[in-house]
Amino acid sequence: RSTADAAAAAAAVRQRVAAQAEADAERRAQGRVFSPSRPAEAAFVNEAMERVAAWVARARTQHASGAPPEPLTLPECNGFLRKCLYAAIEHAHPPAAHKWLVTESLEGEGGGNKAVRLRVRPAEEAAAEPFSPAMHAEAQVAEKLSKLRESEGFLRVWRALVAAKGPVL
Repeated sequence: RSTADAAAAAAAVRQRVAAQAEADAERRAQGRVFSPSRPAEAAFVNEAMERVAAWVARARTQHASGAPPEPLTLPECNGFLRKCLYAAIEHAHPPAAHKWLVTESLEGEGGGNKAVRLRVRPAEEAAAEPFSPAMHAEAQVAEKLSKLRESEGFLRVWRALVAAKGPVL
């Protein structure tokens, strides 16, 4: 009897793992690597994306008529759900095609969770700083290099102390 129970439990686990792998493969095929598996989290992301789609449609028409649309602030959420939202927004509205769309994080009221806000990039900002994914990547690389250089200076001091083989007071 225990062998049959163990076999049934193992089969159930294999079935759940296969279902999860299939769901993950489907999400990757859709370009949504970060997507929640819990029903409540998935419902939160889906509702937020419905609001984003409606806001983008309104923002396009208002932007075309010359009126600046109001920013859309989504409900506060944890870091994982924010990552899911950013991935879903980027998938639905790629930066190369939607240069006018800006996503940013806002501090929450309690200081723990943050909210995601979408706004239209003003014409002055777009003219002063033309957006391109390559420029954004270059800026990120430059920032990482500067941090590396700062930490490299401390590494030199550390190596000098180790080479001296003396006590540090």
